Amino acid sequence: MSFELPGDDGHGENKAWDRASIAFRSKKPYRPDIGAADLLVPNEAGRFGTFWRCAVCAFCMTALYVFLPLLIINIFVGLGPWIGPALLVSFAVMTVALYLVSRHETGRLQRLARQL
Repeated sequence: MSFELPGDDGHGENKAWDRASIAFRSKKPYRPDIGAADLLVPNEAGRFGTFWRCAVCAFCMTALYVFLPLLIINIFVGLGPWIGPALLVSFAVMTVALYLVSRHETGRLQRLARQL
């Protein structure tokens, strides 16, 4: 029986967890093989690809943030034919806004990449 004190490393003990068989047969910690190429920022999608992705996001945002509230308001107050144009205008505004923000951020990231 071992009479270890708290904080003792168990040096000299060969019947507990400090055995050589446990130390040498245990699996070593995983170290991933990561190189410099793995840390590169991907190239941008191009202007048309960026615009297309912004349009898809704007469509989803219009459905979630504009259509559903207008639908709830339409239950209590008759909006009539104003729902369609409101959805089209909000879709166009969101698409342009997302595109401009995306291009601005891409430009900032490209300038930062040149500095680094």
